[in-house]
Amino acid sequence: PEQQAVNQVLASEGIPQTAGQKVDSRFLRAAESQLGGSATQRLNDAQKEQFTRAALNRVGINAERATPEVLREGLDDIGQRFNDLASRTSVPIDQKIQTDLLDALQNYKLTASRSNQAPIVEKNVRDILGAPDGVLSGPQYQNIRSNIGKVAKSADGTTGGALRDIQNALDDAVGRNMPPEVLPAWQQVRQEYRDFLTIEKAATRAGADSASGLISPGALRSAAKSTEGTRASAAGRGNFDDLSRAGVQGMQSFPDSGTASRSFFQNLGGGLSAMGGAGGYMMGDVAGAIPGAIAGAAAPRVVGAGLMSRPVQSYLGNQAVNPASFTDPQILSLINTLNSQRQR
Repeated sequence: PEQQAVNQVLASEGIPQTAGQKVDSRFLRAAESQLGGSATQRLNDAQKEQFTRAALNRVGINAERATPEVLREGLDDIGQRFNDLASRTSVPIDQKIQTDLLDALQNYKLTASRSNQAPIVEKNVRDILGAPDGVLSGPQYQNIRSNIGKVAKSADGTTGGALRDIQNALDDAVGRNMPPEVLPAWQQVRQEYRDFLTIEKAATRAGADSASGLISPGALRSAAKSTEGTRASAAGRGNFDDLSRAGVQGMQSFPDSGTASRSFFQNLGGGLSAMGGAGGYMMGDVAGAIPGAIAGAAAPRVVGAGLMSRPVQSYLGNQAVNPASFTDPQILSLINTLNSQRQR
């Protein structure tokens, strides 16, 4: 049931899986890797792109790659909607925002060593509390929040966290004073901005995939844990939790070389080639063994194409197809071999 739930999440997002990934079989994944060739590689590439698309969709971005240009446009869009909504609201410095700001400052002073405390944190708190007439206009709020965000990006973890706490206190105050008719849109854009920070972290991790704009399940899960908090991640309450967990469990990488299952399939080609050569020799002379050996060497590619075909993948993935419907003796032999090896 757990694996079925994982598969359903990925299917609902349009993320393809191999049969080996669907049934969580290391042996099948090795077979797909060794015999599937370009078909497996194409599916793997499509899988990565569709997972990235699914992650980006959660922040309203329609793209298959999280490239710098895509992220910049996405942030600009969120920022524009953020500013349009906030500009309509003035923020009175009430008791609630005073308490939130002072709590953020006090927590920062308790967690950061004195030598590492950045004056900008306390300065922002004092500037907000000292607003003329005790009210921040919409443009004043936008300006302060924007400046805080710029500093937070390059600050160390503790300082950045304190600055984001100040931003959240400001945003909460805007929400308390916003006209009811625009409050749902405000709540949505705030959630999209928080989620965008997760996407940004996941897309900028080290590695070849990140460099080409692809977001991996592991990177997304790690980024979500960082931005949403360990407790939310452990409880499964994060906005990316279902997607990242399903990706980690249902998009397992193919086994590394050197495993017994890989050796099995690596040796399969040589065995088929030898059988083809022997058959050619028995049918004619030594020269007849050459085309037989070539045919035998090509057999793994033929079997690999069959392995990655939709009917065979369907059968191996969920046993929904009757194997008696397959007429190719190589495919039938492969299925029997895979099933017997998997059972062992």
